[in-house]
Amino acid sequence: MEDKRTIESIYHEIQVIDTNNSNSIDSVVSMEMLLNSNNNCKSKDREMSKKLEVLKGTIQEAIEVTSQIKSMLTKN
Repeated sequence: MEDKRTIESIYHEIQVIDTNNSNSIDSVVSMEMLLNSNNNCKSKDREMSKKLEVLKGTIQEAIEVTSQIKSMLTKN
């Protein structure tokens, strides 16, 4: 793509997504910590913990894709 204005706009939007993804990961990690029992390091709710792992993995995939897009945009 050669349109600098479009590239800059897309890059800005990707940065917004990147920030949101980072905040989402932080939130998931906080929820995981809340689910862990202080007494024996076991989860208070295994099913919820498994779902949070899936969610965290999905967000991490999104982070990887946004990173790839940012890389593509900076090559131009």
